[in-house]
Amino acid sequence: MAWITRQEAADRLAISVKTLDGLIRRGQLPASKIGPRIVRIDERDLEAYTAERRVAPAPVKQKAAPPPRPCRYVPGMKVV
Repeated sequence: MAWITRQEAADRLAISVKTLDGLIRRGQLPASKIGPRIVRIDERDLEAYTAERRVAPAPVKQKAAPPPRPCRYVPGMKVV
């Protein structure tokens, strides 16, 4: 079990420490208070948190081909 600091966890999630504190306060991310001001997060909990929030990539939409333009042939017209 590896413990990381709040700053390390925030860096891994690419969020601020203040936002991370909010996640901990709301109970979305488990953390352990080791001392009066020391908080540590288990790496496995952080990995589980990120795994829960993964989303599948959006399907790539194929752009439909435009309908063919109507072509009118007039007798005597030069066809290129």
